[in-house]
This record gives sequence, C-alpha cells and structure tokens, in this order.
Amino acid sequence: MKLNPELIHRNIIGEDIFIPIGQTALERNGVFVMSPVGARIWELLGEGKDTAELVPLLLEEYEVEPEVLKADVGEFLTELSRLGLLLEE
Repeated sequence: MKLNPELIHRNIIGEDIFIPIGQTALERNGVFVMSPVGARIWELLGEGKDTAELVPLLLEEYEVEPEVLKADVGEFLTELSRLGLLLEE
C-alpha cells in the first residue's frame, strides 16, 4: 500500500490535519484529523515501511498489548483504504 499523494499533511497547534487536493478533494469533502498514533502510522508508511513492519515499530514506541495493537493497526489501515487515503500499489 502507498499513501495517496493527493493529501497534504500539516500539524496545526498539535493536531495532525490531512487536506485532500486534486481529484481526492472532489471525492472527499472536508479534511481529516488523525490521532498522534494514526499520524505516526502515516509517517512510517511515508518512509516506505510496509504494513508488516508497523506493529513491531509501534510496539517500541507505545505501551500496548501486541494483539490489541495489531488489531487496531489493521482496522486503521482498512479505514484509510476505504476512504481512499491509501492506495494499492
């Protein structure tokens, strides 16, 4: 999966805001706000990490049960894909 290049990421007063541009702006009305963990996942994907690398990396940064994190990351990625924010390669 890869990030939709038609999103601009800005951190405004501590909030991670994603603003659609181009065709994505026509398809998705509004902006997206992500939690710090969601923004970190976005950042890792932008660095070229694949989905299998996400959970081990996030476990180093956050105190959470591995099973819970794996389920949450899976749900988050599914939602990003559903919204057109992640694209199939």
